[in-house]
Amino acid sequence: MGAMTSERTSRAEVRFRVRRRRVVRRVVGATVGSLILGTGVPAATAARDAAQRPGDRQLMAVGLGDSALTNQNCGCADLLADYGLLAGRRTGSDVEVRNEAKAGSTSDDLRKGMGDPGLLGELTQANVVVIFTGANDFFPAFGTVSGGGSVEKNYAPVALTVRRNVESVVAEVRKHNSRARIVVCGYWNDFKDGSVARHQYSAKQRTAADAATKYTNGALQKAADSAGVHYVSTRKLFHAERDVTPMLASDGDHLSAAGHRKIAQALVDLLHPADHPNVDPAPAAGPRPAQPEPVPSAPLPPLLPGTNRPH
Repeated sequence: MGAMTSERTSRAEVRFRVRRRRVVRRVVGATVGSLILGTGVPAATAARDAAQRPGDRQLMAVGLGDSALTNQNCGCADLLADYGLLAGRRTGSDVEVRNEAKAGSTSDDLRKGMGDPGLLGELTQANVVVIFTGANDFFPAFGTVSGGGSVEKNYAPVALTVRRNVESVVAEVRKHNSRARIVVCGYWNDFKDGSVARHQYSAKQRTAADAATKYTNGALQKAADSAGVHYVSTRKLFHAERDVTPMLASDGDHLSAAGHRKIAQALVDLLHPADHPNVDPAPAAGPRPAQPEPVPSAPLPPLLPGTNRPH
């Protein structure tokens, strides 16, 4: 990504700039440095004045996790940028997006990185925090299971680790910002899916990927339920389609522009319902028992050569 690009829509402009590892996007009424663009008004003054105008507010969304949140192998706007655009349209608010996702990261990487001062500074200001992590944790176990190892023996401990790490991340967010809306997203597939998977994986290998995804999503849903935060099933979202292939990039693993937009729309519908777009939904009503999907237990053949860590 270059130092600055832009994408225009009918009513908003997204400006991209990279600050260290942080991708900053401001949607509608964008600011750079300490001045509101084109006005010469200090940002602090503008923010104070905006807070005094009913119905005119600024929102910040922060993304945490792996490359499921990025535009890897797509070259399109990622789902967090799409969320900013769509949320801005629905609410009429300025939406600032901070994407902290790191390709290849695990839930343990995310948990350990929560002490970063810059990240914590962003989280204290966030209205929305989107968490997308856990698939990469299963990569080593996927290889073992594909070689004939037990599904339960290899996947269950990883799922428990993912659950505990995500619960820790949510607790850390709440420690610094009790008002932020937190959304944990499940995966459509931990590994390749659609036509690419059908061509590159055997039927048993697809079953192995499916089992890993169910364990991952079960862990993520349990973490979300126990913390009383929102959970979005992208698996249900995508598999409601006749074929998930159009939702995926050419590698069959990451998202296409259509996939990013579909998840972004689901986030907007959840957090800014059309009948009350400027009213944040009430927190989930306490811990709820998760109901993970059943997983297969049959041993699987070796993984095809050249499979890379997906997210």
